[in-house]
Amino acid sequence: MCRSVYLCVCLAVLVVATSHAATAQEGAVHLDRGEFAHGSILLTAQDVKMQHDAALHALSREKVGSTVTWANPTSGNSGSVSPTHDYMVGDVPCRNFTVTVQAKDLDLTTHFVGCKSEPNVWTVRP
Repeated sequence: MCRSVYLCVCLAVLVVATSHAATAQEGAVHLDRGEFAHGSILLTAQDVKMQHDAALHALSREKVGSTVTWANPTSGNSGSVSPTHDYMVGDVPCRNFTVTVQAKDLDLTTHFVGCKSEPNVWTVRP
C-alpha cells in the first residue's frame, strides 16, 4: 500500500523510487521522481510529472469510462489513466482505475484501487 500522499503506480513489475514530496494542495497522485526502468522502458522526470497530472485529473474529476492521456514528444513515451468503477468503503469514495504506459517497444497495463483520503489526496494499492 502506498502512503496517502502518493500514488505509487508501480506498473506491474516496475519499481519506483520516490523522494519528491507532493502537497495536498497540489494534489497527491503520482509516480514520483526521476527515472525508473524495466528492460527497455525508461520514463523521464517529465514523463512522471505528465503521468501524475493525468492520474490526479482522472481520479479527481473524470467519470467512469473516460480516459485521460499524456504524451511526451521529447521522450516519445505516453500513457493513460482510466477510472473503471466507483464505490464506497464506509463513507470513503474509492475508484478502480487502469494505468497504461507505452515506452519504446513495451506496452504495460496495470489495474489499481484508489480511495480518497482528503480532497485531491488518494491512497492507492495495486
